[in-house]
Amino acid sequence: MSTIVTYLTYVGNGPADARPRAGDRVQLRPADGTAGTEAWSDGGRRLGRLPPAEATMLAGLGLRRPLTARITAVLPHPGRHPGDRVQLQVDAA
Repeated sequence: MSTIVTYLTYVGNGPADARPRAGDRVQLRPADGTAGTEAWSDGGRRLGRLPPAEATMLAGLGLRRPLTARITAVLPHPGRHPGDRVQLQVDAA
């Protein structure tokens, strides 16, 4: 088993009770109509996208989709970008 650590490129601000937290599980799914990969909460809320290089890498591994990942950290996004930066750990078998 290999572990891949990545992050989401954008997570919008939402109600405090709906915002992602460290330890939450998310599903990584193909984005509609693109080659990208999106992260969705267990509650069905779209959280953001993986960076293009990581999405391509996961697709190249031929892993079964959707994948399950775990949020390892939620940090304020640096600079003027809205939302938080969410770090993920994907355990790929």
